[in-house]
Amino acid sequence: MLLTPRLRLLSGPFVQRLGAHRWIKGVGNWWGLHPGAGAGPLIATITFRSTGADLSPLVEVSGTPEVQWAWSDGTTASGLSPTKTFGSAAPRVHTLTVDPATDLIGINFGYDAGDSGPSWIPLHPAQSVDQCSGLQSAPNLRYWTAAQGIITTMDFSGLAHLTHIESFQGSLITANLIGCTGLIRANFEQNHMTSLDFTDCVLLEDFRGTNNSLAFVEWGNKGAGQYLWHHCAMNNPLGTTRFQFNRFPV
Repeated sequence: MLLTPRLRLLSGPFVQRLGAHRWIKGVGNWWGLHPGAGAGPLIATITFRSTGADLSPLVEVSGTPEVQWAWSDGTTASGLSPTKTFGSAAPRVHTLTVDPATDLIGINFGYDAGDSGPSWIPLHPAQSVDQCSGLQSAPNLRYWTAAQGIITTMDFSGLAHLTHIESFQGSLITANLIGCTGLIRANFEQNHMTSLDFTDCVLLEDFRGTNNSLAFVEWGNKGAGQYLWHHCAMNNPLGTTRFQFNRFPV
């Protein structure tokens, strides 16, 4: 018969982190995952690369999580919007961690409310960030912004609570939207997008994609487009048949 040890939760040095999870040590030197670990990473870990001499990203959280920034030079900072000066422009990789992961709700690499953007997202100057990954470790992320940014590719897959993507006058070429079932507004106006797949974006209301290089937009057969009230895709090399306008309420 397989016996499962009963753990007595201990604090202090008996709670340790391995990767994105906490592990606990119980009586008899048994180790196990901290309660709640089965629901996903307890700590959000976002990796991003900057290219400029200065950096001032902004995040929004719910509750009072522990927010830590680990810069490329080995120094660290805390808070929602630290400022880091490097003295010269160069590619540098940094890490953001938020504990607990569920409290990270917004990542802002630049936002000016361009093209009728929502007023509840904080205004913030554009940042010299050209890469960003690890969003899937923040399951409650609601918005991501990089207006006038230089990021060319983003993976938003699996972010079911993501409602707003704001990349007005950005540099995006590709964006993975698989599993973005809660997406309401997708602002890719004046980027370099070559294709888009909104199949899983069944709640999408506002699509802005003018002045891109879109050759194809996929809407799938799951109901995406049924709530659409704004659709703007002028100055793209695609035909109207690919948009299947008869399925939209606008």
